[in-house]
Amino acid sequence: MAKLSIKLLGPFNAELDGQPLTDFRSDKVRALLAYLSVETQHQWTRDQLADLFWADYQETKAQANLRNALSNLRRLIVDVQVHSPFILITQSTLQFNPGSDYWLDVNAFFELADTYLPKTNTTPQNVDTTALEQALLLYQGPFMSGFTVDSPAFETWM
Repeated sequence: MAKLSIKLLGPFNAELDGQPLTDFRSDKVRALLAYLSVETQHQWTRDQLADLFWADYQETKAQANLRNALSNLRRLIVDVQVHSPFILITQSTLQFNPGSDYWLDVNAFFELADTYLPKTNTTPQNVDTTALEQALLLYQGPFMSGFTVDSPAFETWM
């Protein structure tokens, strides 16, 4: 099974089994991967995603762009005919598979930060800062720094 690693704390970076993914057809394909991987708790309709990235397009053109972006993304992450795909797809919805073999720096950051936060009335000298130090190492800059797409809704989400 392939391991997908996605870094969004700083510049966008995605790797599959340690190899950088570089053949994204457009920044909107990168944006689609970022959005789905962060928003794993939701199933997104194709209409919602088409409107998120191609709001100024006619519906048929926006849907065609989404299909093309999804096709490029699935080819890059080798998501066709695998046992545990990264993206769960139905005729009308898409969802990043939280049970797939992936690592997202945003999730790791928050898990480490939650570990650091005292759960009880702990005095500062008794707090182990190891988790906080590890979380800070993950932070390479602002969320998706330097990344832009022609989508006001996505830019607001970022």
